[in-house]
Amino acid sequence: TETGGNTTEKPGTETGGNTTEKPGTETGGNSTEKPGTETGGNAEEDKKEEEGLAWPANFTIDYNSDKKCFVLTFEKESNPDEINKFLQNDIKIFVTSPENKTTEYSLGNPKQNLMRAGNIFCHNLIVEDKKSYRFNALNISRAAFEPGDNKVQIQVEGYATKEYICQVSKQQLEDGIAGLKDFGKLETSIDDDNRTGVYRVKLVSIKNLTEEQEKILENLDTLYVDDVEYHKVKVNTNQDLCQIGPPSFMLLKEGNGFSFAIGNPPKEMGSHSITIQPKDYKDIKLSYVQKEEQLVKAPEVLGLKLNPGKKYYQLSFKGDDRVSKYSYLNAIKSFMVAGQTYTRMGSFHPELLNMGAKYILDDSTNAKAFEDILLFSVPTANADKKQEILIEAEGYEVATIPLS
Repeated sequence: TETGGNTTEKPGTETGGNTTEKPGTETGGNSTEKPGTETGGNAEEDKKEEEGLAWPANFTIDYNSDKKCFVLTFEKESNPDEINKFLQNDIKIFVTSPENKTTEYSLGNPKQNLMRAGNIFCHNLIVEDKKSYRFNALNISRAAFEPGDNKVQIQVEGYATKEYICQVSKQQLEDGIAGLKDFGKLETSIDDDNRTGVYRVKLVSIKNLTEEQEKILENLDTLYVDDVEYHKVKVNTNQDLCQIGPPSFMLLKEGNGFSFAIGNPPKEMGSHSITIQPKDYKDIKLSYVQKEEQLVKAPEVLGLKLNPGKKYYQLSFKGDDRVSKYSYLNAIKSFMVAGQTYTRMGSFHPELLNMGAKYILDDSTNAKAFEDILLFSVPTANADKKQEILIEAEGYEVATIPLS
């Protein structure tokens, strides 16, 4: 459902100018905080410190008008290598608004622009003599902050939990986005385009666009699915799109409209969001409900043959579509013969089947280039077991094949 480009302002009063933020404090305790110092000096604080290691240095969280986000930085006297090592640990960040709503943030890409990002934080480097391997700060998006006192809780694996109070103004939250225009009403639809084992694509179609809207969307480089940043790529097929490692999408022109083909979208059932952020325009927010994936039938068996030397079996499947066979075989999660679990070995090497309960994928044309058949070693000491093959593959129904 398309919600349009309108945004609702959060309640609050603009304070303008720079804000004063309270220093990093440990969780626990009831003592009053003083600017520039950490809370401490009571039993609860001391106990909390014992629950984890001390941080390598004091920190502050300030709003950065250039990056349009909040930035956690450490004191100048801190050891850069210690800080970098510290930030490599598993980190969780929670933001609690003045209305006591707590939101967990997810780790994003260090190069990600957080001005209009969702609940994302990422590593940052703020030094004069930059080293590409080193981080010494964290950028935190404004998404969950509201005007007033916001509590930021930082959990670093193995270290004491810290809390920091940020006094946030409406001006800071609207910095860079207050003048964004409304993109206008859109006609949208969201559909699946899946081929089990080959590709899984979410198609977002936007129809009846004006020439200006078409031009704007054509220049779009990123979009977001559940706050995860997807980048535009130029490929020819859905299969190519889904074989790219990082989250990616491609743009398809359709008359006076567009389709965004999003590769490998979330599999989890339930509600998901898609956010499109055209330059100089307000966010376009869409949503869809992911239903349970329906399993498809496994390819029909063509033949099960024992090779002339009786060293292994060859399992082949019907049909001329070798890509479908390849996809099915490479989706195998479990392969069992007569009650024994087999382990996959390197493709195109039948000699590896001499090593016991093993299977490999091979090429039916003997070209050793395309995996469309399966070879497996002859089972031993299995007379008391049910003589059958069980194959479990991702996205497919379980296949049961008689061993005869």
